[in-house]
Amino acid sequence: MKLDRVFFIFFILCVFVSGAAYGFFVHRNQIFPYATVTEAGHAFAAWAEVIDQSHPGSFRYIDETATAGPLTRTVDPGRGDELVLITGGPFEYLEVCPRFGCLAWIVDRDGRVVHSWEVDLDALWSDADHLQGRTDPMFYKPVGLHLLPDGGLIAAFMNSLAFPYGAGLARIDRDGNVVWRRYDHSHHWFTVDAAGTIYTPGHYWIEPPLRIGDTYATVECEGGRTLVDTIQVIDADGELVEVIPLFDMLVDQGYGALVQGTQERCDPLHLNHVEVVDAAGAALVDGLAAGDLIFSLRNVNAVGAIDRDRERISWLISGRTTRQHGPRLLGDGRVLIFDNMGGPLDIGGSAIVEARFGSQAADVVFPRSPLATDVPFLSSYGGQIDPHPGGQRVLVALTEQGAIKEVDLRSGRVTWEYVKTFPGVGYPGVAADDQDEVFVRVEAFGAYYLAPGAFPFRDMAAAEER
Repeated sequence: MKLDRVFFIFFILCVFVSGAAYGFFVHRNQIFPYATVTEAGHAFAAWAEVIDQSHPGSFRYIDETATAGPLTRTVDPGRGDELVLITGGPFEYLEVCPRFGCLAWIVDRDGRVVHSWEVDLDALWSDADHLQGRTDPMFYKPVGLHLLPDGGLIAAFMNSLAFPYGAGLARIDRDGNVVWRRYDHSHHWFTVDAAGTIYTPGHYWIEPPLRIGDTYATVECEGGRTLVDTIQVIDADGELVEVIPLFDMLVDQGYGALVQGTQERCDPLHLNHVEVVDAAGAALVDGLAAGDLIFSLRNVNAVGAIDRDRERISWLISGRTTRQHGPRLLGDGRVLIFDNMGGPLDIGGSAIVEARFGSQAADVVFPRSPLATDVPFLSSYGGQIDPHPGGQRVLVALTEQGAIKEVDLRSGRVTWEYVKTFPGVGYPGVAADDQDEVFVRVEAFGAYYLAPGAFPFRDMAAAEER
């Protein structure tokens, strides 16, 4: 009996060692069943990510420390008095928008809501069939916003639980009605020029490998499809005018090595911001013309500019920020950038970096000292900045923290903050017995300065009521 047991144990050990050796050989040489196991692993990871997803797309967590919300706080009396436009999301701020939540709202500096937009989520997304994955309307979240003179909004939407994540654009009137919508894979942050033309990130996908021009180099996405970035130009009526092939432009100008060194091989560039240069800015910055474009590529840590007349990259800086978002051009040629993961860790980990068009230099301008606030200066993803004219103050949306801060770049202090925490009453995924007791924290994708004169439709609405 002892010999039988020893033989059995020896047999099991041989099987284990042989299996481990073959597994190593399979992985090293990528022979059968490597592809099958890899695809199964990707499928399981995707399934595990979404199987427990019962909350809307912008949900972050149950905030066990909150007793009220949203929270508005003046940290320093030097803060501004402008109104602030805040990006919302599905089922956010149900006290103000009780049916679907607020797509966006405007607050004064005491947190009082001046105006809000509530949009029927089914009217936006119920018949969308251009994404795969979790496509319930509550998973589509607005990211970039633009306020129109008549009180309408342009909004770019993403769905992080679907493929691809770029969902499209919509124009909403001041009463929350859908004027037009585009299921075109627009996403992230865009800008609108004086004529109403929209410049937005977009993408399409190909089966891997992605070849880098006519070179031997490729980018191999294992178990998936590769996203290729473009810039879409759309007129005020929602019609596509032009597609700028950003990926091809980079490769054709010799930046192929930048692409090949990407951090994410299924999404090599990850274009997350496009800003159009206006005539006033172009007049003050040598090398820029009205209509040129500033862009951010998260997965290669690069920020650059496109000369629209020559259809060429006119400036590119790489490796001075880490997974950055939101480069914003100031009138004197400075470019403020939200550096997601390149800031001092003891203060949070994110930073605001100042570069200059045409230069390869970049310096951290905030934070410079510990913050007088209990919210870390960190967003490992997302993140948006809106400079005040003159560039001395900025609004910062810390997406991951669900917090908005106003920062004085001269003093290095936080002057005002707004935390997106809401009661759980009516919020999907919160147990009925808990809704009266808990608060939810949601993502903060944007905050924008609004001078009182930039809010004329408030007076238009009052006149119509009279």
